[in-house]
Amino acid sequence: MNGSVKSMPVGDLYGKIRLLFWGFLLPTLLLLIGILTAPIYLRYSGIWKKAEVLVVEINDQSTAKQWKSIGNLYKKEIFSQIWIILPWEKTLERRILDSTNPLESIKSNLLPYAIPDDKIKILKMEESEPHSTYFISKSLIKNLVNNEIKSLLIFCDEYESNRVLSTYRKNLAPIGIEVTVYPAKSEWETGNWFMKEQGVRRISEELFLYVYYKIRGYQ
Repeated sequence: MNGSVKSMPVGDLYGKIRLLFWGFLLPTLLLLIGILTAPIYLRYSGIWKKAEVLVVEINDQSTAKQWKSIGNLYKKEIFSQIWIILPWEKTLERRILDSTNPLESIKSNLLPYAIPDDKIKILKMEESEPHSTYFISKSLIKNLVNNEIKSLLIFCDEYESNRVLSTYRKNLAPIGIEVTVYPAKSEWETGNWFMKEQGVRRISEELFLYVYYKIRGYQ
């Protein structure tokens, strides 16, 4: 019989299996577990407190339902003032505010809850200013010091609450500002977010931001 049958040494086979396991299978499994359990550690589950000011950042995660939640907090005397952070006007979501007149839109949304105009403060971000949570929290320092504010309650989506709280505390705790976060209920439950593309995109984006903020030292 011409030729010979070549066989792979057992040691080489085990080596390739170990390389496949440690280099691909295990990292893939850990990544999958990390994504599937993300809603647990992205969400703040601690205690939130009454504060002098409720801070509300209008962003892609804001929904029309937030105004009712804010109104209920005011009726319960959870906060005395509300500071609303507006992004650059061209980035405003029409489903949240009327971008042609955002200030009037905010007042009309809060009108049913009897929040006086003098209790509402609008802080507008300019095009040249970064719109990240880190830079927004830093930009508040001057206003907080000038108004002698000592406590903040940050209103945000539940799946960004851990990142937002850590970021605000990092910037504001050194100047004596007490910060807690109110994690507003998301439309995505822990048991259904992975069943729709929008839910997967939402959790994946927040997971990326959470890791990015950790790496950059923003929280």
